[in-house]
Amino acid sequence: MTATPEIIPTDLTLEIGDNLSPERFMTAARAFFGYMQDISDAIAPEGSNIAQWIVRVREGSSLLAVDPTPNVPNEVAQLVYNRAEGVSAD
Repeated sequence: MTATPEIIPTDLTLEIGDNLSPERFMTAARAFFGYMQDISDAIAPEGSNIAQWIVRVREGSSLLAVDPTPNVPNEVAQLVYNRAEGVSAD
């Protein structure tokens, strides 16, 4: 299932595949959320928790997504999106 705004309206979505065992699903979910945490920690000042995320899923889909919480500044969210996509900030 391809991620579209009609399915999950976020800017950062992982398509994990169909018919996964619960173990493989959990492995993919942990890796994705760990990756998001690592990126968020890398852009945040020491001891800050500025980039916090809301998890978005839709029943019957193979998509995991995150949205920034309302208190995350747009420029911080964009930095995370750029890093997740491999875009340099330079």
